[in-house]
Amino acid sequence: MTTEMGESLCYSWLKHIKRCQVVQTNWKTSFSWIHEELKLNILEEAEDWFDNMYEFKKDRDNTYRTTECDVLGIQFKKSTHKVFAVEVAFHRGNLHYKNNIEKVISKCLRIAICLRACFVNKTQIEIFFATPRMADKDLAILKKAFETLNDKYDSIDKNVHFTLMAKDDFKNKVLKPLLIKNDQIADTSELFLRSCQLLEAAGMELDTTLTKDFLNDIEPISDIAWNYMVPILEKMKSKDITLLTKKGQLGISGWAVLSKKRNARRYYATPIIIEKEQYYLTNHWSDQNKDVLIQWILDHSK
Repeated sequence: MTTEMGESLCYSWLKHIKRCQVVQTNWKTSFSWIHEELKLNILEEAEDWFDNMYEFKKDRDNTYRTTECDVLGIQFKKSTHKVFAVEVAFHRGNLHYKNNIEKVISKCLRIAICLRACFVNKTQIEIFFATPRMADKDLAILKKAFETLNDKYDSIDKNVHFTLMAKDDFKNKVLKPLLIKNDQIADTSELFLRSCQLLEAAGMELDTTLTKDFLNDIEPISDIAWNYMVPILEKMKSKDITLLTKKGQLGISGWAVLSKKRNARRYYATPIIIEKEQYYLTNHWSDQNKDVLIQWILDHSK
């Protein structure tokens, strides 16, 4: 099977940005699995949601056997886990969606049905459709379709959400975060990142500039700290982080941002290595810290 570059990009995005511990490309179900009953009636309801689009009527009985998603990631957190599914469309020219909106929505719905059949009801599922280019008029139509899809599906399953990432969203939420992390990743199996490293070795400059608007769009704030503060800390000297080990820094009231001793309730479990010493980063981030945190990152990333 050949490797598709868009799938390789999204594989790395799920692994390094969404922090999924398990990631697979070209995911399909197996009839050998024990699964819940498929809720194919959702496809019938969707005909009414989108003015009886014909794609929902085809191959209903083969949904479980034929549905495939480009990349699947599972993010484990203590006793819970979250599933991410990505469909990516990548072409040099604009993709023409005018006559294919129903195919995009239909594919997302089928993925949702299969994932819910395979994972327990409390599992959070997020399904992305990602593309770097799209005509503005098509983007407007697809955005409205995704709004309708989320609104209608919420009454069926509140733990399933559909997200469109096209054009600027694709650049700022998928591509740029990966480029910023590129020099920290040394895995030759990740072809997209290896290709970026080759371009940099050849003298090509990639856009890795951090801006306030870019960081401000990231949710939750803990993702800002872990993805953009930690790499800066790892390059610092121990003498330069004295202030961060004192109470009240960065607007975090009551304890230090960094500590050499870990309190399980106050600091992340994964240590940060600075000059061969282990430090632990506070896990107590709130939106009131966001502006100060972003300014610290911008000041120290220059």
